[in-house]
Amino acid sequence: MLIYDIKFDIKSSIYGRLGNVRIMMRHLREDRVAIIDNGINKDLICREKMQSKIVIDDNNRCIEDKDKIQITDFQHGTICALIVEKYNSHCILNSVRILDKNGKGGIEKIEPALEWCYQNNIKIVNLSFGTTNFNECEKLKKLVNKYACSGMIIVAATANSGFVSYPACFTNVIGVATTGSPLSYSKDYMQIGIDAVVPSEHMVKMFNEEVKTSLSNSYAAPYVCALIANRLNTDNALGIKKLKEYVKEQSRIEMIEGVYEPDWVYKAYVTGRKKTSRANYYFETVSGEFSEIQDKVDTVIGFSVADLENLDIKDKNLIYLGQEDIYNIDVQGFYWSRKTRQQQILNNHYQGNGLEVPVIILAIEAAIDSYYILTELRKVFASDGYNAYTIGMEPECVLYGLEYMPEPMADYGVWKNFIESQVFYKQSDLVIWCILLEDREKFLNIAGENALPIFLETGTPLQKKVLEIADSSNRDMLKSNLEEVMLNYYDDEQIDEILYYWVEKNWIEEERKEILKESIEVYKLGYYAAATSTLMCQIGGVITRLYELVDIDPKVEQYEKEMLKGIYNISKDNSEKMKAVVMMDLQKSGLYIWCRCANYLVYFIYSSNKKMTHFEKDPGRNKICHGEQYNYRNKIFALKAILAMDMVIQLSDELIG
Repeated sequence: MLIYDIKFDIKSSIYGRLGNVRIMMRHLREDRVAIIDNGINKDLICREKMQSKIVIDDNNRCIEDKDKIQITDFQHGTICALIVEKYNSHCILNSVRILDKNGKGGIEKIEPALEWCYQNNIKIVNLSFGTTNFNECEKLKKLVNKYACSGMIIVAATANSGFVSYPACFTNVIGVATTGSPLSYSKDYMQIGIDAVVPSEHMVKMFNEEVKTSLSNSYAAPYVCALIANRLNTDNALGIKKLKEYVKEQSRIEMIEGVYEPDWVYKAYVTGRKKTSRANYYFETVSGEFSEIQDKVDTVIGFSVADLENLDIKDKNLIYLGQEDIYNIDVQGFYWSRKTRQQQILNNHYQGNGLEVPVIILAIEAAIDSYYILTELRKVFASDGYNAYTIGMEPECVLYGLEYMPEPMADYGVWKNFIESQVFYKQSDLVIWCILLEDREKFLNIAGENALPIFLETGTPLQKKVLEIADSSNRDMLKSNLEEVMLNYYDDEQIDEILYYWVEKNWIEEERKEILKESIEVYKLGYYAAATSTLMCQIGGVITRLYELVDIDPKVEQYEKEMLKGIYNISKDNSEKMKAVVMMDLQKSGLYIWCRCANYLVYFIYSSNKKMTHFEKDPGRNKICHGEQYNYRNKIFALKAILAMDMVIQLSDELIG
């Protein structure tokens, strides 16, 4: 169930000061469980099991709850208590009411509720509610981490919608979902903060009748609370990390290995690098000699192995942002590094259909404070009610609550699917992505100057190889090297993947697919002239086919067409060259990308330049089809023809999909 607000606006809820709580373990009793909900009907619970019954009033004060829950009232909290009681015979129940009789209330009451639990030595807290409102994320995160560092175990139901919900998704919370849900969940429960997937349909006794609880995440959470209470009864020293491993083992489905988001930090010790960004950390930092302040921090943040070697961090959490591998660092708590993010990406199995939200690319110089820019942009969008998924390319991003994306792996699709999954499950309204201007400009410029149809291959091993030789001052040597890199990169396996992508497209006619297949077959056999000429002829057909399918003409104003004709020196309205340019004009890939693609199509593929100087190592559709070019009987020509076709199909796919 979600927590709604009738009397208050959830988006404007304000928490009081968290205070400077010393990181230390209070003697919290593992036999005490608090049900923070809409109250517990004492008539339905064994009186020996009930310890306290309080309510958070409208002034956020904790007072005795004297209201009697009627038989006609919503029994949500009572059912949660009955489930805990059913599966745990020794627990002591405490009712903390923050919701009304209909199960609605203000989220700002969670803080005084948790504080009461802490003061009354309650170790296990059941929250069978949450919110998907991203504006509550930061406040709830700080609150949860404060009490988690004191030893409190918070169990929260995730939203029945299947989207990321708070606080269930936080690392310091045990997030719970139910088995058998009719709702569509990702296979990657860990990616949306779910640690346990357990039954929610239980037989409980209410008003002298056996009642089966409904299929809901709300009723899965108290079952996990009971399991945890039983486990702590045998080993009361277990912390949140070990308990997460335990409940994962109890889950009714196979779950991937847990790789947790670095959102657990409450107070941190930062070593090895002085803060240079104006952006604020999402946590507090503690300064001084580590030996003197180590009991005040829960997390150590290091930028190199040398920073950590002389620190006793065994019982701490660790965020490691260095390049080297860690071998001799013993950490019992949560751990995050560049490699764990890569592992998280590889473990993702979400298969999306592309990003359905706007994507803003910020290409900036390395000297610019990107963390500050991104955090401020995120705040601005949030103030207008928009949830921006904000990405940087350096691991330090995670210290500011931003998303860190490492260099794409060999399987670009896996990298892409992870971003799509995060945007989908977090219900992001847009993506803001910050990359280095130097790399983007260098790659795209060098590709454009040397007539390489690889503009959509950004973020792959090919891009890295191109960048390695992009600083060469000898243009002839540069071009030769680039061609060698391309030929080595696009082996038979890569070419087969390109062909597989083509034949999957439903909008391409079956007859044309057969021709495309034959062109690849003859290419692999070494008949490069046949492959090049066939593909050059088919490019025009693909463009015309797309033009008809999408009904492009009405989508582009006449003044735009006239402007494009002037830019590219095109005389005929209905020529293949004009169709290609108009198609480019409608792309979602961004102005810079489609301009590059349009330039390649117009000035290389469709050029009719009589001098033919740029056709020495590049195929020209018009020249080849009209028998005016003869030098294309080689592998690099054929490969460029394949990549040109692939570029057109990819861009066509954007318009169709």
